[in-house]
Amino acid sequence: MLRGAIVVFGLMLSLCAIARAEQRVAQQVEPTPPALTAGQQSGILELAGSWSGPDWGELVLNADGTGTYTDTFGTGPGQVQFERTGDHSYKGTWRESDRRSGTMEFELSPDGQTITGAWTPDPNSTIGSKTGGAILWSRR
Repeated sequence: MLRGAIVVFGLMLSLCAIARAEQRVAQQVEPTPPALTAGQQSGILELAGSWSGPDWGELVLNADGTGTYTDTFGTGPGQVQFERTGDHSYKGTWRESDRRSGTMEFELSPDGQTITGAWTPDPNSTIGSKTGGAILWSRR
């Protein structure tokens, strides 16, 4: 009888230990995504400000990798999102409405005053060019 009680007591201790371990795992906080490195942040910061260019109108690029532009097909301000891919290279998306959006890749000139690249419309865009074109933005 004593032996049976010891076995039951041992099992209870094991179950308590497992329950505590599961509780600790459940309480762990999800890891936060890594913060932008200084290089990534400074790369996006180098674009922050006012720009202008053909087919885009007036652009405002923000330090968080977002922005707006004015030259749209009457659909209100357009929106851009971008991320750094190299020393002065970026890629991103642009969107005017459900009927017009696409991707873009661009590069900042060494003097920081000009952005050049290319944009491509999504194949499902129903207004505007189907082939895309050049990006040429100048700092204002």
